[in-house]
Amino acid sequence: YIAINDNVDTINGESELAPFLNILNEMHARQTSKKVKTAMRTRFANGAHYGAYAPLGYVKDPDKKGHLLIDPETRWIVEKIFDLAVHGRGAASITRILVEEKVPTPGWLNYERYGTFANIYAGAPAEKAYAWTIAQVKSILKEETYIGHSVHNKQSNISFKNKKKVRKP
Repeated sequence: YIAINDNVDTINGESELAPFLNILNEMHARQTSKKVKTAMRTRFANGAHYGAYAPLGYVKDPDKKGHLLIDPETRWIVEKIFDLAVHGRGAASITRILVEEKVPTPGWLNYERYGTFANIYAGAPAEKAYAWTIAQVKSILKEETYIGHSVHNKQSNISFKNKKKVRKP
């Protein structure tokens, strides 16, 4: 074990200081984790959106971090999905209609705009852009962002050491 900053090298023999430094380093990591979680909870309490992508029908506000704006180019897709649902269509029926009408998927739109998901869409057949799934439609219908709510902390890590995710009710 070598720690250059702490002047520890196990080749030269065990350091009496190493166990104490390990304890201090772990305490520092734990404190940093708590501070980051507190900062994120504060942002979430203010209704900010922090995710890799904006939900379908929205774009991230370039001027205000954590704020979403309605996307005039894709809002019609969300409106169509909810309109079909209000008129009694189920998720499978809505999915079929979206595929038949060649409505682009959220993943395809992100690929076109930002170049993300290139591993899925680069070189794929044209039908891939319109390959809606029932799960995607259900996810949009369940998403509370579309009714003006801001839901956060749906899942968390067990601890700062263990990155396993735990879903919350």
